[in-house]
Amino acid sequence: MVKRNQTTPHPSNHSYLYENENENNNFSGACLPPNPHNHSYVYDDNFWKHKTDGEFEWNEVQQGVILGAFFWGYVVTQLPGGILAQKFGGKWPLGLGILITAVFALLTPIAARTHFGLLIFVRVVQGLGEVS
Repeated sequence: MVKRNQTTPHPSNHSYLYENENENNNFSGACLPPNPHNHSYVYDDNFWKHKTDGEFEWNEVQQGVILGAFFWGYVVTQLPGGILAQKFGGKWPLGLGILITAVFALLTPIAARTHFGLLIFVRVVQGLGEVS
């Protein structure tokens, strides 16, 4: 989902072995990615780069805010969720909470492509939906 800026230097001074090969059949590191069985790397400009980059350019702080936004809503609804469950039973708060969370989970990709703040809002509402 997020673009990566990680590259691994060219392993020209190293040699890698496939799991099924022994030391007599040694392959040059110039041909193999850091993990030969991982097909998500592409070799470009003397570096191994991830083949599939995400579409969003969020730094670590933004990613942390996005992940934490769910828990902001989650913490707020613990006491009201208990009161609602005591008053109406657990079935209704749980069912409505799961419905709200599911609907906003479907809206997450749209929100992410629209605006960073809208994604934060959607994540908070998902947390609010975890009422019980």
